[in-house]
Amino acid sequence: MFELGIIIFIGLCVLWLALGARSPYAPPQTRAMPGGDARHYALAKSIFVNRSERAFFEALRAALGRSNCLLLTKVRMEDIVGVSPQVKDGPERWRLRGRVKSRHVDFLICAANGAPLMAIELDGSIHDKGKNNAMPVHYADDLKDRIFIACGLPLERVKTNANFTAAARAIAFQINLR
Repeated sequence: MFELGIIIFIGLCVLWLALGARSPYAPPQTRAMPGGDARHYALAKSIFVNRSERAFFEALRAALGRSNCLLLTKVRMEDIVGVSPQVKDGPERWRLRGRVKSRHVDFLICAANGAPLMAIELDGSIHDKGKNNAMPVHYADDLKDRIFIACGLPLERVKTNANFTAAARAIAFQINLR
């Protein structure tokens, strides 16, 4: 009987250590960069990944004309949308933040005060998969669509084979209506 009591006591101690002795959640920490690592970075030749991005940027800039709007490129989603304050600090908040922190939108139109008015994605042929093919909807597209709908910020998608001048004018018209 004594041995059974010791076994139960040891079992309870192990259970307590496994469940109760966990340290509280701590957000990920950034580590210092070793001194020589900085030399492994290089300046990009352009922020535009391809000719389509550059051409659409020029069309948007022309369509917006002398408006007070700001036209920004390659804006991190985390700079546009954030995790709701109702989500308390902890693993869930960091998981949700992780969904947006390394993603960007191709273009963002803001009011003069910096308030986002519309996000724009320039979609090449890879974005057609799932709509015309038997493949699932592109994960990143679906994620962005759902997040911007939830936040109430319009996200316009423009195909790379579209008439950029007409698409840019339509976007400028929408912005001027807001």
